[in-house]
Amino acid sequence: MKRLRTPGISLWGEWACLLLLFSLAAGLLSAIAGHVVRADAPSTQTRSSEGPASSPDPRSSTTPAAATGPRFAAPTDTAAQPPPHRPVLSEGQASPASDWPVPRAPADSLEPLRYTPQLLQSVPQEMLRDYPAVYLLYREQHTLRPDGKEVTLVQQLLRLNNRLAVEELSEQQIEFLSATQTLLLHVARLHTAEGMQLDLLPHQAHLRDANTDFKVYDQSRQLVLSFPARTPGDVLELQYSIIDADPQAAGHMFDTYVFGHESTPVAQEELVLCLPADRTLRYALRGAVLDPAVERTPERTVYRWRLNNTLPVGEEPHMPPAAELLPCLAYSTFASWEEVAEFNRRVHEGLPGLTPELEALVEQEAPPHLPPLQRVQRLAAWVRDRVRYLSANHEPRGYSPHPPAKVCADGYGDCKDKSQLLLEILKHAQIPAALAYLNTDEQPQVCDDVPFPAANHVIVLVEAGGQPLWIDPTGSLGAWNMLAPSVCGRRAFVWDGQHIRLLTTPMLRAEENRVEQESELVIDAAGTGRWKMRRTYWGQEAWTARETMLAQSASQRRQALAAEFQSVYSQARLLEFKLEEPALSDPDQPLVLEAELEIAQMTEGDEGLLLQVANVLSQGLLAEDLSTPRRWPYLLDWPFEVRHRLSVVLPTAYVFQSLPESTEVPSQWGSSSLAVSAGPDPRRVELEWQLRLQATRVAPEDLPEFQTFAQQASELAVQFLFAAPSEDPADIPALVDAFSRNEADAATAHALAQLLISEERLEEAWQILSRAIAATPDDPALRELALRCAPSPQEALRVQRELAERWPEQGAYLLQLALALEEVEDMAAARQTLLRLAELPQPEWAVEAHYHLARHHIWTNELDKAAEELAAARNASPDAYRQHIDARLLFDRFAFGADGADPFGKGALVVA
Repeated sequence: MKRLRTPGISLWGEWACLLLLFSLAAGLLSAIAGHVVRADAPSTQTRSSEGPASSPDPRSSTTPAAATGPRFAAPTDTAAQPPPHRPVLSEGQASPASDWPVPRAPADSLEPLRYTPQLLQSVPQEMLRDYPAVYLLYREQHTLRPDGKEVTLVQQLLRLNNRLAVEELSEQQIEFLSATQTLLLHVARLHTAEGMQLDLLPHQAHLRDANTDFKVYDQSRQLVLSFPARTPGDVLELQYSIIDADPQAAGHMFDTYVFGHESTPVAQEELVLCLPADRTLRYALRGAVLDPAVERTPERTVYRWRLNNTLPVGEEPHMPPAAELLPCLAYSTFASWEEVAEFNRRVHEGLPGLTPELEALVEQEAPPHLPPLQRVQRLAAWVRDRVRYLSANHEPRGYSPHPPAKVCADGYGDCKDKSQLLLEILKHAQIPAALAYLNTDEQPQVCDDVPFPAANHVIVLVEAGGQPLWIDPTGSLGAWNMLAPSVCGRRAFVWDGQHIRLLTTPMLRAEENRVEQESELVIDAAGTGRWKMRRTYWGQEAWTARETMLAQSASQRRQALAAEFQSVYSQARLLEFKLEEPALSDPDQPLVLEAELEIAQMTEGDEGLLLQVANVLSQGLLAEDLSTPRRWPYLLDWPFEVRHRLSVVLPTAYVFQSLPESTEVPSQWGSSSLAVSAGPDPRRVELEWQLRLQATRVAPEDLPEFQTFAQQASELAVQFLFAAPSEDPADIPALVDAFSRNEADAATAHALAQLLISEERLEEAWQILSRAIAATPDDPALRELALRCAPSPQEALRVQRELAERWPEQGAYLLQLALALEEVEDMAAARQTLLRLAELPQPEWAVEAHYHLARHHIWTNELDKAAEELAAARNASPDAYRQHIDARLLFDRFAFGADGADPFGKGALVVA
């Protein structure tokens, strides 16, 4: 079959058109593709711009990101599009090196990398099916050259499994320090799913400054590569080297390598360390059993670790950091910690001490006559408050702090700057101190068996007052001697200027991070509660609350507290809010707030008051649903303690009848308890809740037990109290006094009248009720009670008429009025009242009305009319009639007589 061609266009022209179209499509895809950063891919370094050693990780980016999952950088500038006339290079072609933003060179690899589709055959299907992307191969080769420079070669094959990966991972970035490091790009190409091989062009590579945020100024550079990936199944091949010539490294090679990746599986992974034969490598592997293959030649020694089919750690709420969960290798050419101490001495050599102005300031802030602990407190607080924390490294690696005078003049500094400043100040004050180097909890721990000087944080260890004090001067919202949770329980090497000690920072204790609240809840006679409280935050709880409140306006703070109570009491309304401003601004003081709230409709119940009280402080602290199976342990933020003392005061008319029992719910993580104490006053009770969590890690197999504990603690936080009117005659004077102050207090009047009636002091009860009814005319309970102590039948009848007139819809009042009228033989009025009763919508009252009308007709010997009324009663509600025994007996009695005859012919009305 002949192939049709356009007239005038040769076969070569047709291929040129196809290449042109493909170039345009590739350029467009490159322009719209998002930037991707491989987070710690597939390893994580301990060096960062914040710590004493700062070197960009060739395997990762410093772009801020979440603790887990891939990190994404800002999109690249798409203004510069590829020229439409330039075809994409195929294999074997090359563009001039001058066109590239970084040098190009062949890779110096012990094992060359070449992609073949056969690599996919050894990859587990779940890695290709269940994840957006997979590293078919990731290899790092670190070579320590005889001249002391370290060369890091990175080789990776990244397969894009789905459309999301194509859109988000087609941008790769390489970060390096241009001051001391040289980036060589070896290979950057795309292997398409259709089998094509496309090398990147110079215009698809962009060099820029590293991303920074407002607290970290990174001196790194980034090479951004825009791969023209189009479809799932494409494979990105990237090979590059970073030559590190940092003089501070002193010819050593050291690092921490984390195998695997947070969110992407790695099918094959290799770490290769190559060093001169006369150098010794110390290493330790945590989290896996993996021995290296060692090759020795007269010139060099090569260590090779291989790991296959590593799944990502995934993403679960409150999980440990990936560096803790993945296998981690620490390695170093330092032979001992004494060598590290010597390294620190060289780094700090020539660093200026305090200027005379700073020395005078030390004498002013901490006079020698003060106790040592107080002097440390003042000096630590001064450094914390006067020098703002800001990571702004200007050195190649960042091992060296800036001089104290410069840090003070600038008014900012990073962790090593502020720690060195505090160290120099303490030395001038004759207070022993040392620098402590550690990795925060998102990085692997310092390894005792592998000495090297890199860490990502520096604090100060002070020996004063007979106890070690760990001080982190970078925290601006915490107390001067407070350690953040991320640096607690971390291994540190402590350098005192001469020697190094390996110590562990103290663990956080629950009592150090606590919230205490004193509350009084006063209930009035109407069931409305007035809640007054004073809340105090300590430690990390104070830090968190202070940070939140400083970011809020006064109205937002009020709204937040009101919402906290409304989550338990829907009718809560904030009346007053007071925040102690000195405590808000002074991190060394506990944070204190006071508030008063009104809670309407707190009580319910007819026979008494049913009152719900709750520990609002612990609501939601342990409420997270942990029923879903987890792969990793569950971590709480930090140990804490919540203590709430609540006094509940009843109105005078009521006393507590039943109280909850004191209870404790223990667990292996902590405990929750409720203590209930009632004093001599039956109207007052005190409840004290305590929730204490010391252990913050829950293993997956312990989740059901922890959730049971959390549920029990949550239930313990809500209690119900029952109160009833007082029945103690000894309370009469107090009730009289309370009533005299407020005659509209119906509950007090009711309780007082009941006590007076029980003591047969009817006249006093009548007087009290008369005054209360005048002050509260719409309370029917007062008139009902007045019927029991009315001084005469006429007064009782008057009260009964008032009840029926004010509440005519209440059938009981109409019926009682009719019966009272019968007692005074006002039959006409009684009959009219019964007719009103029969008109009520409730059928049971119609049955009552017709029954009593039938009685009236029997009394006047109108038996036919009586029978009609009884029939009307049955017709009004057969069910109610069947339950009305008196009506049925009356009908049986007059309908059949004593001899069983049926003189009225009404047998059909008899209910069987």
